[in-house]
Amino acid sequence: MESTNGVLLKENEKMLKSMYVISKKTFRNFILNMVLFLVLLLFVILNQLVFKENKKVQIIINMVCIGCMAYLIMAFTIIGWFSTEYYFKSLKVFDYKAQLSESKIEGQRIIELNSVGFILLNILISFISTLVFTYLMYITFEHYTDNKVWVEIGAISIHLLLIPAFVRMFETILEISNNYKKLLSHFLTTQFDSVKHLFEDAKFDLHSTHLKFESYNLRSRNNIFLINSDHYNENDKKIIASVNEVILENYKKLWIEYTKVYSLFRNLNPKENMHLIRKARSLLVVYLNIWNDFFIF
Repeated sequence: MESTNGVLLKENEKMLKSMYVISKKTFRNFILNMVLFLVLLLFVILNQLVFKENKKVQIIINMVCIGCMAYLIMAFTIIGWFSTEYYFKSLKVFDYKAQLSESKIEGQRIIELNSVGFILLNILISFISTLVFTYLMYITFEHYTDNKVWVEIGAISIHLLLIPAFVRMFETILEISNNYKKLLSHFLTTQFDSVKHLFEDAKFDLHSTHLKFESYNLRSRNNIFLINSDHYNENDKKIIASVNEVILENYKKLWIEYTKVYSLFRNLNPKENMHLIRKARSLLVVYLNIWNDFFIF
């Protein structure tokens, strides 16, 4: 039978998973590139085994694989340069729709995410693709003396292309790791007992530009809640106030769940509950990303 602690973490994991948003286009392109990479590896291996006696067919297949590998190296290099833009998963904290007297308003709060595993996979695929590309270049053109210069130029160009991408990817990994450490040592955790009832003190500022926590000298960011301008009529003001209350209740619910998870995390015995501690820590990182996006510290 699953323990109470396990049930709590499972419920939070399910709730946070429901908030994840997958970019269909980015995810589809990533999957297609992965499938192409695996198919090319299979073709390269089969080509060397099946057509080793038929050099003409072997060279044609090698040329096709060289072109496809060059595309893959370029694709994963671009992903490496802009890893945060090409990661397909993000977190949707809330969305809203409302009909005002003269317009329809809608919006959402999206937190862009990144993943060390995603970047490491890009590094691995780029590295293997480069090895295969260079290998195919040399075995395909080894008998053509006139083309050896172009082989060297191609190999050097690929290496020069990958070096800055690899540097950028490793820098991103360090940034993510440092950010996780920063979040886990944040005063929302280190001074947890003092801020456990934080949202009981929450009040909207004038025109609902942000949420303020006067007793804690904290405030939310300005672009989370809808501004309730004096230019709206009374009915529109009520609608906007209602939307803001829904958004606030959503954050209050998340805060309650965060406090439950952190209380559990703090009280678990590392010698007996390492699995639960790892799961709780991964959930806390997601929650702390939400609060890092919500508060101005």
